[in-house]
Amino acid sequence: MFKILFLNPDRAHTCSFYRSGGVVKDLRHQLDSNYVIDVISWADLPTDWQMISNYDLIMIQRPYPSSAVVLCEHIKQMRIPLWLDYDDNLFSVAPENRAWQIFDDPKIKSQVKRMIQIADVVSVTNEDLKAAYLPINKNIVVIPNAFNDTFFDINRELPERYKTVAWRGSDTHIYDIMGYAPAISKCTNDNPEWEFTYMGYHPWFMAGKNGEAPKNTNFMRAMDIMDYMKAGYDLRPSVVQVPLHDNPFNRCKSNIAFIEGAYWGAMSIVPDFWGEIPGTLSYNSVESYYEALRSTIAGDVDCVAQNKLGWEYVKDNLLLSKINKLRVELIRKLVGDDKV
Repeated sequence: MFKILFLNPDRAHTCSFYRSGGVVKDLRHQLDSNYVIDVISWADLPTDWQMISNYDLIMIQRPYPSSAVVLCEHIKQMRIPLWLDYDDNLFSVAPENRAWQIFDDPKIKSQVKRMIQIADVVSVTNEDLKAAYLPINKNIVVIPNAFNDTFFDINRELPERYKTVAWRGSDTHIYDIMGYAPAISKCTNDNPEWEFTYMGYHPWFMAGKNGEAPKNTNFMRAMDIMDYMKAGYDLRPSVVQVPLHDNPFNRCKSNIAFIEGAYWGAMSIVPDFWGEIPGTLSYNSVESYYEALRSTIAGDVDCVAQNKLGWEYVKDNLLLSKINKLRVELIRKLVGDDKV
């Protein structure tokens, strides 16, 4: 029997949903009964040699503290395969991000680099992040984020669309929203019959003509991922807007906003550095962002038809049941399973 540990900062966090704890139920079904996977938060587990010895493979999600370096070194000393997973480029966190003061510290950067260097494999979300980490470790594997078809129904019936433009994210996207604020504000003020809803962060700086938030804007507080997915579905958005500044950090981010929007029944407006995604409109400037948003609101674009194209793309390429096959192959190689 092979025992595997998925160790992460917080089992209930969205990052765990997409990269760790959330992928495990399907993973258990795809692996045979010879595999046991434990998902544990860092704070709930002693990280001494006795704990390490219980496992045949340890995956650590987003490690960066000095205590994580010690753990990784002990894992290697005890000849246990070490698998790290990162969904962000921790070497290029932008200054406006609240996490910048942590990751701009040379000591933290050195610690992250050390762990990547000694890992047997590092899994990441896209090719840009792979390219960023390849100079440190040649065994970087892309495992994209995916739609969890174990938890959610891919054959959901969509109700009629509302005149709603949705945005989802946190305060780490302040600069991203600010950069495209002229386009978003103009569309908001010119189309009072449309609702502009912000999920997870209230962009207070998007004030209307009188210095107050336009009446057609709404805010939803951050919530548990299960409640959040339902809230987005119940919102019935026609459009999900994804304003992202073109910088190294954002290029290493995955396209989960598109995946979630496709499930909710929306067409997404996405940065062109995400590549060609069926059923989306892309932009590379404030002007092209405005035109994409304006044209969808004006009805020049069939959002329902575009969503169908996007959702088919997700079902063909980005279902967790398909993406997890990459994890199955990786796990079997790391533990030396002769079924590989």
